[in-house]
Amino acid sequence: MPTAILGQSYTFHTLFLDGSGNPLSVLGPTARVFRFNSVGAEVSVSSGSMSAVSGDPGRYQYTFTVPTTLSAGDTLFAVMSATNPNTSALLTAQDNADLIYNPQTAGGINARFIR
Repeated sequence: MPTAILGQSYTFHTLFLDGSGNPLSVLGPTARVFRFNSVGAEVSVSSGSMSAVSGDPGRYQYTFTVPTTLSAGDTLFAVMSATNPNTSALLTAQDNADLIYNPQTAGGINARFIR
């Protein structure tokens, strides 16, 4: 599973496809990022418009900064939605990422191999 670092930017990607499996330039692509709290309720983390990836038709991305108020071990979930311009159908993709502390600032052991 992908990992996101607390306090750092993270990007969710998706590739929207038509019914034949071909890349599709969509209308109004958005992303909604959330987590679940200790009682299973959804808690919003971030949301906004997705950007088209240049030179890669049908691929979109959403970048945000992972809040430092979250905890390592939490999982972020993303629901990415857009409208198919040919059929007006709602297209939805989902992804997730586990949260970790920044290995450069979290302390602990650093290993280096020396000849």
